[in-house]
Amino acid sequence: MEMDFKASDMELLGKASAIMKYDEYIQKREDYRIRNPRKYVNANTHRKIMQESIDLAKTVISHGGTDDEVRNAVMYFYVCVDSRKYCLNHSKARKDFRIDELIKKYMKDIPAE
Repeated sequence: MEMDFKASDMELLGKASAIMKYDEYIQKREDYRIRNPRKYVNANTHRKIMQESIDLAKTVISHGGTDDEVRNAVMYFYVCVDSRKYCLNHSKARKDFRIDELIKKYMKDIPAE
């Protein structure tokens, strides 16, 4: 599966950075660290959650989501991006950032987990 990143995607995420700072994510990253390295995300799952998270972030930003919704979608995207490198728990981030609610609200055709 190819990642569907375009210049417009990066522009949307750039707009989101005005709402949510990357430094905030760096401070919270330790909250999602998996203590057992054997449970890290495999490559196929990583590609799947990466694609889902970028699609969600793009949709929330382009549909004019509230600042909290944009922040949650982008924070989840950052956790997904770094999940393999830093052994982060994307499932915990999904719950904490209420991603299933955002999927129901903005992406009705995609089933929530």
